[in-house]
Amino acid sequence: MKSTFHAVLAACLAGTVGYGCASSASHEVVKSTGSNDELLSCADIDREIQRVNSIIAGVETDKKDMTSADVIDGVLWFPFNVIAKQANYSSASKAAHARIETLTALQGRKECATEASLDR
Repeated sequence: MKSTFHAVLAACLAGTVGYGCASSASHEVVKSTGSNDELLSCADIDREIQRVNSIIAGVETDKKDMTSADVIDGVLWFPFNVIAKQANYSSASKAAHARIETLTALQGRKECATEASLDR
């Protein structure tokens, strides 16, 4: 009886810890350059910039949604989870900004007309 209780308790604890780690933010960390970047058309570059901007927006949204209750929960129960989330936010954001710089430079080399220049 006692060993069954310990087994159930251990399973519950493992499930709770596993859920806490699994629910960590996992935003895509993009590479600044792609092997096929030079083959991208201007429209493809615009789509890639929009995709990368959506990653940045997702990171910013998740950072704002982190409440004090999340921090307290992280400190008391899952400090690794909070640290992992913050590391992912930082990595994803830095990588996305580097990717946009690369794509913007590629637009310039290919002399792509951007929406901003068309509005002028």
